[in-house]
Amino acid sequence: MTDAPEITTALMRGLAEDLATAGLVRYAPGGGYPRDPAEDDEDASTFLPPAVQFQQMLADPPRSVSISFYDITSPADTTATAVSLQLRIRLGWEPLEGIDLLTALSRRLHQRQHTQLGNVHVSFIRRLSAGPMGPDEQGRPEFTSNYRFTGLSLTG
Repeated sequence: MTDAPEITTALMRGLAEDLATAGLVRYAPGGGYPRDPAEDDEDASTFLPPAVQFQQMLADPPRSVSISFYDITSPADTTATAVSLQLRIRLGWEPLEGIDLLTALSRRLHQRQHTQLGNVHVSFIRRLSAGPMGPDEQGRPEFTSNYRFTGLSLTG
């Protein structure tokens, strides 16, 4: 029997680490991301990867990916071996950047089998949906990409 909240948070951290290793995001376990100097340059074309947030999308850092638990089963279900996570993406003012990251995330995650994310073994990952969410309060486009992680077990 697994402890669902523990496996869920371990999966979320493991996913952040995996995406950071792939260069798709920046992940600092304690938070406190340094400001990307390119964000202050109107002519910048190269930025640091977006910063990871969990369960929220704060206004800063402006370029962020929020990893959120949104499962269709109760988080108190101690026999859960599957978890759904949403990746909410905001990259600034250019909507095509968000679409590019959605594609890169799908290539990295969709149909991945028997993989380790942190201390969680995942048998299979499937993208459920992806698309635009509309603009945030400041008018920056946001996107979402939803994944189902199945066959979960803690390994350490």
